[in-house]
Amino acid sequence: MNKGINLKFGIIILNWNNYEDTKKCLNSILSSGSKCFDTEIYLIDNNSQDGSGIRLKEEFYNFVKFYNTGGNKGYTGGNNFGILKAIENKCDYILILNNDLEIENFALMLKSINEVFLFNSQIGIIGFQVFDEKIKIPLKNAGRINEIFTKMLKIDTTPINLNKNMKISYQKAVCGCAIGFRVDCLKKIGLFDEDFFMYAEEQDICLRAIKNNWRVAKIENENLRIYRKIDPVSDKQLIWYYNTRNIFCAYKKNIPFLKRNIFFILQCFIFIKQMMYYLINFRPLISYKILLGLKDALIGTSCHKDKVENLESENKL
Repeated sequence: MNKGINLKFGIIILNWNNYEDTKKCLNSILSSGSKCFDTEIYLIDNNSQDGSGIRLKEEFYNFVKFYNTGGNKGYTGGNNFGILKAIENKCDYILILNNDLEIENFALMLKSINEVFLFNSQIGIIGFQVFDEKIKIPLKNAGRINEIFTKMLKIDTTPINLNKNMKISYQKAVCGCAIGFRVDCLKKIGLFDEDFFMYAEEQDICLRAIKNNWRVAKIENENLRIYRKIDPVSDKQLIWYYNTRNIFCAYKKNIPFLKRNIFFILQCFIFIKQMMYYLINFRPLISYKILLGLKDALIGTSCHKDKVENLESENKL
């Protein structure tokens, strides 16, 4: 059995106007490499305007392959740029890491990915248990509605112990902040849908994988810690719009009609509760963005980022 000696990992980290976080992320993975694998790190800069891309290129020149995308292409476009570079360079596995992550024992992360892919050749996408950087506890998943819909898709999430420290469970989707791909899977299902720009793109690509008979697995390893920086989200940020609109778009694309509409009803209820919460707490701009996301998702607007960019430029959001 191939233990991974000849396997090649492409590690993709996307930067946009964030020198400090990206530097910390890079240092955390460079401090714990793995001699078992051939690894290439792709630092992709989404045309940062604060000089962070140039600084990072100069500082990590000997350790990464640096590329500038030429524009802000969002999570989807920036990471697709890196994925294509990794595939061109004959990588077997691809690991995408948010630049707001710090990883303890990166070598173990790579070994865990390899072990899971060897365990089941049907697994095409891997996610991880991620911890809050400040309070050191696991970040919550999407909650009860996620459990309901996972059951509707007939996915058995019962944990499977691979060794005394690591277990996996099959999921309908995993978090895009740390997500691994088998390149053969990407060649079959395609890359991220760039119309999503950011948020819920991992829901879309995981559901596409499942639809094409691949499996999505989440790793929990007692000796692996992946910490994510969680900053407060301001009223002005577009997360509220993108997340609301895109989650509906992901299911429109990938779920049969009946199950999709059951989900829509449940999800609408959750978003309406969110709108009421922010209205009561005097944050009407957030409620407005959620409402706009609902309207665009349900009344037929497709997930095209152009409309959002126009709205943002006109200060309508």
